[in-house]
Amino acid sequence: MKKLFTLAFVSFSLLGRAQQTSGLITYEQTLSFAIENTKDMPEGLADLLSKPQKTEKVLFFNASAALYENKEKADKDQSEELTEGDMKINLSRSAPEERTYLDLQAKKEIAEKDLMGRKFLVTRPLNTLSWKMTGRQKKILDRSCMEAIADKGGADSVTVWYTPDIPVSAGPETLSGLPGMILEAHIGKQLHLLATHIEEDPSGGKKIKEPAKGKKITAEEFERLAKEKSEELKKQYGAGKDGQVIIIRK
Repeated sequence: MKKLFTLAFVSFSLLGRAQQTSGLITYEQTLSFAIENTKDMPEGLADLLSKPQKTEKVLFFNASAALYENKEKADKDQSEELTEGDMKINLSRSAPEERTYLDLQAKKEIAEKDLMGRKFLVTRPLNTLSWKMTGRQKKILDRSCMEAIADKGGADSVTVWYTPDIPVSAGPETLSGLPGMILEAHIGKQLHLLATHIEEDPSGGKKIKEPAKGKKITAEEFERLAKEKSEELKKQYGAGKDGQVIIIRK
């Protein structure tokens, strides 16, 4: 009887260690750009533009909410330079200071977004996709993960790996709706996110708060405003022979 009790206790302890409902996950975000119609570009510019951009993101989470943001505020833009004859091209890229709060109980998302220097608070229902399980499995950071796929519409398909070891229905980039935390995601052909570290939240959950900076606006209003600003840029800076303007954004 004593041996049976000991085995049962050990099994319970291992199960308790495997389950984690709060903490902090660091992700490496890799953003790649598809460059088309390169015939009129200076030599080497297409390679410079298509170079993947890597940044670190963090996800603070507990059983009821999550907050996704940049790991550190960039001191300066990532700048690269290309010289073509007498012409010098400077390419500056930076990750926008944006934060996204997921209320897993109320099923809503509140995002603090930057649009040309202006801050907005964008509220929308939690973005739940129609997931399909593939049955494939692998390990990420020694956590057992399962694969799921979904279609966001248009050309963007989503492939993720989630772990039931963290039974919180959340993930990076507002992804949610699975019975576990998403540790890796491929969003379309441009965006890849991979968890590189999982730890206890040093703030004890204090950072998981709704963003408060910016003008409150609906998702539809924000998308309309972003489209208008894009059109303004085209008129201000002109377009190429094919009527296209290269706009590099997250």
